[in-house]
Amino acid sequence: MSTSATVLILIAVTSPGAMLSGRPSSTFMTYAAAYNFVTQRGAVVISTGGDTFDRAVAHQGFCERGEVTVPLYAPTLDKRTCFIGRTCIYDPGR
Repeated sequence: MSTSATVLILIAVTSPGAMLSGRPSSTFMTYAAAYNFVTQRGAVVISTGGDTFDRAVAHQGFCERGEVTVPLYAPTLDKRTCFIGRTCIYDPGR
């Protein structure tokens, strides 16, 4: 491996935005990247700024029985509030 490739890998791994507490962070992604990240993985725990985080899902199929989805909005690099997926909440009516 070349020296420049090694340096780039070290910068990516040690940068504050790479992983926050072992979780990806929407605040270090563009709107499109955050939305695609959730969509491609189906369900992820994602930091949404500071010490806040949420479980984002692509669709209802990632929720437990008795849960429904509601839109999940989070800050990203390019938008203060953007739709990145959905989150599961308990539905007492079910």
